[in-house]
Amino acid sequence: MSRADGPRSGTYPAGPGDGGPPMTAGGWLVRRILPAVVLVTAGGVAAGFFRGLGLFLPGLTGMAAGLVLGWLAGRPARNDPGEDGGFGARAGLALGAGLLFETAAALTVSALFARTGEGPLEWLHGVLSGYRGELFLGVSRGSLQSVSGRLEGGAWIFFVLVDLLLFAFLFLIGHGVASSPPDDDEESAGDEAWADPEPPEIPGQPAGFRPRGTVAFALLTAVAVAAVVVPPRLWPDVYRARPEALSSTAAAGLTGSWVFGPGAPFLGPDDAHRTFTLSTTSYGPLMGRASGSGTFLMSLTPAANGGFWGTLFLGKDRSTRLSVHMQPSPDRRELRFTLFQLEGTALRRTMLLAHRPEAPE
Repeated sequence: MSRADGPRSGTYPAGPGDGGPPMTAGGWLVRRILPAVVLVTAGGVAAGFFRGLGLFLPGLTGMAAGLVLGWLAGRPARNDPGEDGGFGARAGLALGAGLLFETAAALTVSALFARTGEGPLEWLHGVLSGYRGELFLGVSRGSLQSVSGRLEGGAWIFFVLVDLLLFAFLFLIGHGVASSPPDDDEESAGDEAWADPEPPEIPGQPAGFRPRGTVAFALLTAVAVAAVVVPPRLWPDVYRARPEALSSTAAAGLTGSWVFGPGAPFLGPDDAHRTFTLSTTSYGPLMGRASGSGTFLMSLTPAANGGFWGTLFLGKDRSTRLSVHMQPSPDRRELRFTLFQLEGTALRRTMLLAHRPEAPE
C-alpha cells in the first residue's frame, strides 16, 4: 500500500512534503551536515591523489565525484520532512560541498607536489601566482579532440571553478534522487538499512530551523577556509617555506643582483634591462626577477653537480617559456646559462653568461 493511498497515520514514516516535524537544528547538523563534511572531504582527498599521481580532468572529475558523493550523502535523508530535505537545503549543501571538495583536492595535490624544503601549500601558492602549473586533459569544444597541457594562474582558477560548479550540479541531482521518498512500503522496507529512523510526531512542535540551505553553505565554506588557514597556524614548522635551508647549501653565494652579458639581446638592449635578482622565495628554491624592465623571470630548482634546472619566462605576460639550466662557477662569480628551445624537430641551445654588476665582463 502506498502512502498516497490513505490519510496520514502513525503507520507510515514521514517523507518529504508529508508534513512531519522537521529535525531539530542540532540533529540536522550531526546527522546530515557532519557526515556530508566527512564524505566530501574524503572524496576531495581521493580526487587530489588521482590528480597528483595522474592528471587533472576538468569537469569530468567534478561530475563523477559530485554524482557519487551526492547520492551517498542523500541516501540517509529519504525520510526527512520537506523542511529538512527541500531544494533550498540541498542547493546550499551542494554549493558548499563543491567548495570543500575542490579545496581538499587542491590541498592534496599541493602536498604531493611539494619540493624538498617547501611547505605543503607552496605549490598551490605558485600555481595561483602563475609560476607553476598542473597537467590536464580535456576535450576541445569545437573539434571534439583531446586537448592536454598545463594550467596555471587564471586558467587554473577558471577550470577549478568549472569543476566546482559541475560537481555542485551533479551533487544536487544525486542528492535529490537518493533522498526522494519511496513509492511503496515494499521499497521503503528495503531502504531501512540506509534511512535514519523518523522522530515521532509531537503535536504543537514549532516549525523548526528553516534557512538550512544558507547555513549548510556557510558551514561547509567555513570548513574549507579553516582547512587552508588553521593548519599553518597549528604546525608552522611544517607549513612554513624553508628557504634558509637552501641558502646554506645550493644557493649559498648566489642571491643578489646579476647581469646577463651582451649575448642576450632578447632580454634587453643594455645592462639596466638585463639585470636580475636571484632570491629564495616561497615560489620555489630560487627565483630570478628582472630588476628594471620586468620582462623576464626564472624559477630554478637544484640539480646534480651544483647546477639548477628551471624555466625562463619571457615577456610581461610570461607567455614565452624556455627550459633553462644554470651552472654557477666554482667561485660563484659567474653563472653559465643554457637555454633550450624546440624549433621544428631540432633542439636549439643558447649559451649565456651572467656576472655581478660590479665585476668586469
